[in-house]
Amino acid sequence: ARIQKKLNRLRSFGLGTSTTPVQNASEKTKQLRTRGTYGSELWLRLDSPHLIFQKLGFTPDRYVLNLQKNSMSDVSRIKQYLGREARSLIWALPPVVHDGALPPLKKTIKTLIRSGFRSFQVAHLSQADMFDGENVYLFGDYSLNLLNSQALLMAQAQGLRGLQCCIEADRDCLARAVTGFRQAMAQPAKNNRQDHGAQLGMTVFGSPPLFTSRIAADHFAYGRGIISPKNEEFIIEKKGGYTQTRAKKSFSLLPYRYELEAIGINYVVVDLTGLKLGRKELQDIGYRIANKGKLYRLPTFNYLGTLE
Repeated sequence: ARIQKKLNRLRSFGLGTSTTPVQNASEKTKQLRTRGTYGSELWLRLDSPHLIFQKLGFTPDRYVLNLQKNSMSDVSRIKQYLGREARSLIWALPPVVHDGALPPLKKTIKTLIRSGFRSFQVAHLSQADMFDGENVYLFGDYSLNLLNSQALLMAQAQGLRGLQCCIEADRDCLARAVTGFRQAMAQPAKNNRQDHGAQLGMTVFGSPPLFTSRIAADHFAYGRGIISPKNEEFIIEKKGGYTQTRAKKSFSLLPYRYELEAIGINYVVVDLTGLKLGRKELQDIGYRIANKGKLYRLPTFNYLGTLE
């Protein structure tokens, strides 16, 4: 009954009414739910590699590690600890790169490639130019703000293997974007070969930066909270010569993971960057991922509302 109710809700915004890839995904998700398993991959995004070496109580399918100086010193240890799985680790490029930082960043990227890493995540499309001629797999961060099917198609045309949908999308907007993308990619190509396109992902947990600025002025109240007109709490932080603003309270779409799979999301990202994490916090996150235990509800951002 709960599954049927969920499918009826999806049909209300255009899913399940035709034989589209999204409808097939919903049928597959229904079967997975019956078995109590998820069909989407779980990716874990980190500021520092130290959590890679800990027992977390859950096992991510892939790690997404922010590319910064304090991570580079652990490259050898990461390779040794993960073994063959190290090749699946994704290095996430910073959202802002100042001109003076560009040559060192390119040098770091080449060092990682020579070390055997082949997966990188770009924060905006121009960063893909840094990989010209390299045999790598590129993924798109949520900061690409891919909000509709045309934006997804454009990003894939740049050679990206995985695309995160915009975290500001509501459920209806997300469903239309994914449906349109899958339908476009399912059209027979000139060589009569069907290509369903890049994997689609979604950040579903964390307190990711909502605003990023190249300005890092001394008069900014870094580390202190600010209140929006809607009484929402935010924190301003200085990082890498730029300024980021993130919500003080994490959001979570983990309770809607089955629904996201039915829409057509292939992987979900749990973003632990910028969070203060002790044993209890990590345990709570593990419970949320497993959808177990009695935990207080977290905001869902725009997902259950309407993007204005």
